[in-house]
Amino acid sequence: MALNLSLNLAAILVATCILSCNSAPKSIQGVHQFPELEILGTIGNKTFYSTADQDFVVNFFGAREVCQGSALHFAILHSDAEFDFLRQNLHVSRKLWIDAILKGMNGFAQFPYMSGFENGDGTTFNTKNAMISTYDHLPCLFFSADDHIFTDMCLAGRRGVLCHQFTN
Repeated sequence: MALNLSLNLAAILVATCILSCNSAPKSIQGVHQFPELEILGTIGNKTFYSTADQDFVVNFFGAREVCQGSALHFAILHSDAEFDFLRQNLHVSRKLWIDAILKGMNGFAQFPYMSGFENGDGTTFNTKNAMISTYDHLPCLFFSADDHIFTDMCLAGRRGVLCHQFTN
């Protein structure tokens, strides 16, 4: 019974994402479907990129699609130094999705509100200034350049995109 409920929830979420995500990316000069990304800079072994057009906003899954379609990784913050670097290199009004979600949500297998957050690579989300609560029922995280990480609805929330690329 629980497995069927999980599968039905997954089907509903995927269908909703398809309907929401397909309209999100806009074409740039007819070359591809993804927005122009600007380089924010490099810290450690990562170069960070954000959407250049501040009016371009998508849901969490659309942001993941933009990064992957641009041959980049959906941004994961592994350190306070990365958090501070982004805050210093983005306008204070920028709000950008990051690849962090409630634990267990990546496969849509369950919806555990009280289990904490994890990065898209499976590591535990652990960055300073996170204004998040698993009681909010808002399973996806976004970076706000005004010095915080917040939760929002994955499908309904609309934010800019933050990606990264590993450097040698």
